[in-house]
Amino acid sequence: MNSSKYIHSIICAALIATPCMAQSDSKGAKVVIPAPIEENTWEYSISPYLWLSGIDGTSGIHGQEVDVDIPLDDAIDMLDFAGYLAFKAQKGKWGYYADFQYLKLSGSQATPIGFLADKLTVDLEQFTSEAGVKYSLYQTDKTLVQIMAGAQYTYFSVDAKAKGRISASIGDSEDWIDPTIGLTLIHKFNEKWNLHLTGQVGGFGVASDSAWMAMGGVGYTINDCWRAILGYRHQYIDYEKGDFLYDINVGGPMLGVVYEF
Repeated sequence: MNSSKYIHSIICAALIATPCMAQSDSKGAKVVIPAPIEENTWEYSISPYLWLSGIDGTSGIHGQEVDVDIPLDDAIDMLDFAGYLAFKAQKGKWGYYADFQYLKLSGSQATPIGFLADKLTVDLEQFTSEAGVKYSLYQTDKTLVQIMAGAQYTYFSVDAKAKGRISASIGDSEDWIDPTIGLTLIHKFNEKWNLHLTGQVGGFGVASDSAWMAMGGVGYTINDCWRAILGYRHQYIDYEKGDFLYDINVGGPMLGVVYEF
């Protein structure tokens, strides 16, 4: 190869490697070489949220079953602490997610046997965490459908104390892990408003006999990084082991914000 052809090859290679560089051909016309397409990058979101939930169902410890009926207004009065946080990451069609919930309630009431024990105090504590992977089944500029598969860890404890002429206490705690699968739909109505729907089932007899969760909400885009979500979430778990029973519905409105980066 002579020197002129060698120099010409170097110049051509440099032009191809330079993104979106405009050059002129021999007739003076500009030739634009497009930049190479960048590979997909990770996108993250973190979502603190508030879930105002009532509780109903049946709880059993040491063979004693108790009907649980705590409406939303009573749950707020009994609330000691609650914290909720969700995290998501996405790259191309694949991603992963995590969700953390902690709830602590306590309350007291007069007993029907006041001559022995005039007050009954109950403390409830629950921690739930879930993590898994997700895959995009369908995606357009406005609609996204994803399938999810993961595992959910649940810890629940109850402690009841009777005080009066005689004092007695009873309590128990249990934790377990359930497999879960589900679907999520996100649809954008316009640049500001969007719809979020999630349905999930789990347990399958591995730990819980059955478990499911349904959530729906409307989101509003504040700016490029922040969104607000208002919706409703209902969660049910039916778990039994020995003399411990947790057959509980938890449901109520939720409000949260999403930070994307």
